[in-house]
Amino acid sequence: MRTIAFLTVADSFLPNPEHWAYTVPAAQRLGLSAHTLKRYARAELFVFGEHYRPGVYRNSPWIWNLPACAERMLQLSKDNV
Repeated sequence: MRTIAFLTVADSFLPNPEHWAYTVPAAQRLGLSAHTLKRYARAELFVFGEHYRPGVYRNSPWIWNLPACAERMLQLSKDNV
């Protein structure tokens, strides 16, 4: 894939490339590992459909709503204080 102004051609399939990202880039932007991001989803800290969605195919990477995930992480950190 070639890079075009910080986006790859595959990113053009995302609902909104500024707000949605695949697992690894989303984890990097949120300051987490990809494993931790998925662990949070499995623990139901993130809501399916609101914070993340599956990819187009069964083995496609999940896509993540970055602003919603960041807001949820902030909310969780405030709840733990």
